[in-house]
Amino acid sequence: MTATVIGKNVKVGTTGRVAANVSLAAGTPSIQQFWAYLAAVTGAANQPFGANPHTAITM
Repeated sequence: MTATVIGKNVKVGTTGRVAANVSLAAGTPSIQQFWAYLAAVTGAANQPFGANPHTAITM
């Protein structure tokens, strides 16, 4: 799964790489971490999905 997220708390960039067969590489964060990132960039009051693993592209 890939997604584009646009907003005032989002830095331009990527945190992912693809494997040689154009699939997500081993170790790519799961859906739970994706939701944790979305919670962080939307300013959720707490961390309902855990810690945000994508701090490099979060303001």
